Amino acid sequence: MIDISFAECCRVKEFLAPVSGKVLADHVIKTLDVAQEETCKIHCYLSDICQSINISPQLDSGMWRCELSDTDEKQNPESFMAAYGYTYYATKVSNDIFV
Repeated sequence: MIDISFAECCRVKEFLAPVSGKVLADHVIKTLDVAQEETCKIHCYLSDICQSINISPQLDSGMWRCELSDTDEKQNPESFMAAYGYTYYATKVSNDIFV
């Protein structure tokens, strides 16, 4: 008799409450212009190294500037700065295993 068990791992990336008027500076790994603010979150989710995002106020083009960062404000508090009109989101990542 062969006993086989399967475990599937699922990465869960949760965006924490927005912080208005703040950005994490000096740690941006990718900058994109997106048609919807929520699209920025999708780009971060799809990146294994993205830990937080800055979203600009709406640009004249109707787009938003999306900045993905490889760290967050807890690891780099000296880089957490005021930025009028911007919104900052940190993430919380967990790996859940389903058996």
